[in-house]
Amino acid sequence: MDSVTVARNNHLFYYLPVMMSMIKDDFLSAVLRSITDPAQYGIEDDSFSGYILIDATDISKKGYRSDFINKVKGDVNICGQVSRKIAGSVTGDMNTDAEVTIDSYRFQFKITKYERDRDHEWVMVEDPLPLPEEEVLGRFVELTITYVERSAE
Repeated sequence: MDSVTVARNNHLFYYLPVMMSMIKDDFLSAVLRSITDPAQYGIEDDSFSGYILIDATDISKKGYRSDFINKVKGDVNICGQVSRKIAGSVTGDMNTDAEVTIDSYRFQFKITKYERDRDHEWVMVEDPLPLPEEEVLGRFVELTITYVERSAE
């Protein structure tokens, strides 16, 4: 598999299923659970599959639990705001990273592994380049949500 194909598909993964997942109630529930312990969210649609491991434990440690819960549950929830900005924030050699900060909450996404298909027993790999071009890969994303102190200006 060549790096251009991997980069394109990584960007599409962020742009389509990750962006769409972030506005779903079950994703929001996973985000809220992740304040206490990391939570895994599964993605499965017609074209893409994968997982997002969500870790927002830093928020609770820093004492912003209530504020963050209000922003997730609010009328204009923070996850929906992040979802609208994620496609424009994708970076990295193969589009593996994305970062969005809203209201002092930083959402850092990183594709860390790829899941091979059924014919290859769903094995997780870190480097997709040696794999066959026609293989459809799932993606494993680590999402870390942290509170970032605002600088005084």
